[in-house]
Amino acid sequence: MALTASTILTAVAQLVFFFGLSPLLIGIIRKVKARFQARQGASIFQPYFDVAKFLMKGTVKSSVTSWVFELSPVLNFAGVAVAIVLLPILSPDTILPSNFLVFIYVFAIGRFLMALSGLDAGSAFGGLGSSREMLLASLVEPAMMVIALFLALSSNGLNLDSVFASASAAWPGSILAPQYYLAAIAIFILILAEMKRLPFDNPATHLELTMVHEAMILENSGPNLALLEWSNAAKLFVMFALFTGLFLPLSSLWASPLLAAAAVLGVSIILAIIVAITESIAVKVRLFRVPELLSFALLCGLLAFLTVPYAVSGTGVQSIEVFLGFIMLLSALFFPISATFRRRLALYFVSSIALSVILLLAALAEPTTDAYFRFAASFVLKVVIAPVLLIYIFRRLSGIPLNARKQPRQMQQTSQEISSVLAHDPVLLPTSSSFGTMFMALFLILVSFLVSAAFGITDLMFPLSLSLILVGVLIIAVKIHVLLQLFGLLILENGIVLFSTALAVQIPLIGEATALLDGIVLVAVAVALILRTEQTAGTLDSRRLNELREVR
Repeated sequence: MALTASTILTAVAQLVFFFGLSPLLIGIIRKVKARFQARQGASIFQPYFDVAKFLMKGTVKSSVTSWVFELSPVLNFAGVAVAIVLLPILSPDTILPSNFLVFIYVFAIGRFLMALSGLDAGSAFGGLGSSREMLLASLVEPAMMVIALFLALSSNGLNLDSVFASASAAWPGSILAPQYYLAAIAIFILILAEMKRLPFDNPATHLELTMVHEAMILENSGPNLALLEWSNAAKLFVMFALFTGLFLPLSSLWASPLLAAAAVLGVSIILAIIVAITESIAVKVRLFRVPELLSFALLCGLLAFLTVPYAVSGTGVQSIEVFLGFIMLLSALFFPISATFRRRLALYFVSSIALSVILLLAALAEPTTDAYFRFAASFVLKVVIAPVLLIYIFRRLSGIPLNARKQPRQMQQTSQEISSVLAHDPVLLPTSSSFGTMFMALFLILVSFLVSAAFGITDLMFPLSLSLILVGVLIIAVKIHVLLQLFGLLILENGIVLFSTALAVQIPLIGEATALLDGIVLVAVAVALILRTEQTAGTLDSRRLNELREVR
């Protein structure tokens, strides 16, 4: 784009806007977190004072550092400035081509320089932080590429001005489009990972077991530290602005730069509050569980990409059904990486509630006795009977009386032991990891959508239900605890019910009654077998059961 006085003025205004207000967002995040912790907290303007304090201090550096250590903060700051210039916020006119791939790789260059700086300092912490930074980068970039594919398909290009314009043109119809919500979830997770916020990293700590970003900059001081803190705050503001442009009608405000700036700042403050709330209710996950969250973001991005060709047309009721179908699938996808029995039960309960609402909406659309019985039967079996029996199994295995309000210490310890077994149950074969499970789920979802495309099916509920069935089979295959395999069977059965709904199969009332009876008998027999197996063999580990069978 040709350089004009207007373009240069807009670029300067954006630089002043982002660098001038970015510390305010950090102050808001810290203030909200302090309130959640029942503390007064520092002023929201404290980050400004911190940057000014660092600028006035001297620099202390290791004797083994080279020019890389000195130049990295400056280049990192310059990289953030380039990213700001790339964004069409105050105007569609940008000095440089505003391509999404260029935008994300400008940050990748800064990340690489910071990793080199951490290594150049010669400290153990710096090397540790650089290693972890590169690990996160290797997991973030594939998800970013999937988001790029989604943007290219939904906006017919990757230029940010056209992407922002497409988002404005799709508004407010995009409110009913599930792919935008999936992409928003994926991008929000990636923002937390890119900015090293909880649950990926804790920016408020200097413990060697938890540090990532702080470990890389630990050897910096004075003006170098000021540049790093300032550029990191500006980078967060830029990511929030990108999020705003991708999902809100920002381009419609380009005619009024003040309104555009106010809109970006307002949405960024809301996102900053959401980040603060997330950090207040979340805990930092172990480093080796980080791939699980990022692979979940990858799956959300993939689903968004695969959903674009399926235009959700028709009434709002159909859109609600599709949303509920996605809730069922995401609940099943999150099941393999869930850590506790209570969370797994909650995920199944959410899936069953979503299925019941889908059947209720179908019954209201075509009010027949069969449709209402189908809804009632599914609700009774999946929302009432199955969860109660699952809780009954857990309490029996834990040795807790069903009518006990206060657990004796011994019973409580037994319950914790059972929870620990379920929490540490491998999600794949002993030699693999949950990251592999998520990629297997990704492959199964791809197969479901490819099958749907091969048969020319345009109803989005078909690939969703088929994906849910295959994920249920995957859970049964990868879980080694029999109780968790029962969960997988119930999720599989939810997928089958949704699949029949997607095909609009008319099942007579006698068939519905038989299916209900079969479901109740299946769960009851499974409960009896699990309790009897545990009583006889003393274990519910399927591998151990195989060994016992071979011995006998």
